[in-house]
Amino acid sequence: MLKFKKLKFKKFISVFIIIFLLVVPIVVIPLLKNLPNPLGYVERPDGSVFIELWNVDTFEGGSANRGAFLENTAIEFEKENRGIYILVKNLTEQQAKLQLENNIKPDIVSFGLGVGDLFLPYLTELSVSKIKTDLIQGGKIDGKQMAIPWCMGGYVLCSQGDSDLNNINAWITETDTNFLGYGGAYINPLSSIAHNKSDVKLNRNIVYSNSLQDSYTQYDAYQDFLDKKFEVLLGTQRDYFRLQNRINAGVMNCNFRFLSGYSDLLQWISVISNEGAVVSMAQTFIEYLLSVNVQKKLISIGMFSVTDELIYINDKTYSQFEQTLKNVDYVQNAFLSKIELQSSKQDIFNKLFN
Repeated sequence: MLKFKKLKFKKFISVFIIIFLLVVPIVVIPLLKNLPNPLGYVERPDGSVFIELWNVDTFEGGSANRGAFLENTAIEFEKENRGIYILVKNLTEQQAKLQLENNIKPDIVSFGLGVGDLFLPYLTELSVSKIKTDLIQGGKIDGKQMAIPWCMGGYVLCSQGDSDLNNINAWITETDTNFLGYGGAYINPLSSIAHNKSDVKLNRNIVYSNSLQDSYTQYDAYQDFLDKKFEVLLGTQRDYFRLQNRINAGVMNCNFRFLSGYSDLLQWISVISNEGAVVSMAQTFIEYLLSVNVQKKLISIGMFSVTDELIYINDKTYSQFEQTLKNVDYVQNAFLSKIELQSSKQDIFNKLFN
């Protein structure tokens, strides 16, 4: 009897599976295809706009990756704009250069200082709003706005000892060969010193020798600072984040001075495609990226807004840094070549040191 019941149950299951396989392709799948997808809109196979966005970083960010921030922003933008799809790709300078040489170009490019000249021949002029005037100048070529900054960082002096960070002019008496260290191939940290001291020249021997090498990175300088190979780190928002983590963990003490007047730690964004629909949507995405709600989310990656919006107003750790960066009135042009940047570095070094 039990065996008979098992056979009957197996027959029932077999019949159910056959019916299911017949019904699903004819009835269920067509119904599902017409339902809204999880992002909140119906699929649109026709009339969709696909936008490719490259992100090329040349300096360290804040607490998290800028490429990931762009990906999350693109997802939110797609939810609000039916049929717009944005693919974000993170590339190195060499990868981007190789793609361009093979006539492969994105529709939008986000980039840091030192690679802008690669993309300049392909760019479309942009309309601007919401950005601080002092910052927007860096994205102009021949009076045309070819790039817009979408986030920024800044420079900060860091010391584990009693070095005077408030009066940089007092450093004229310094002779310690292991006093000031910094790193970064594409950026020019010493310009932030030049904008925060008088024309009094300092002893060039105070600069940590490794900092004069192009291959010496921001992270190299941070590690050597921890190892006390020099006294004062001329760091960035990334170093500030790392050091704050160590302070909060109770493993070190550190003094800081945020530097105003100058920053080259801006991430720029430009539009490349000449197709009308793509250009229009690309500029719409940039406006979205610069919106108040999105700029406030820069807190999540430890970067700062390029608008007049104060996003760290309730964060004691970052509010003073933010207030200081509101006084930045000079940025490097986004399209300087590496040769021009190297020349600028040498000029600043000669200006600062005997």
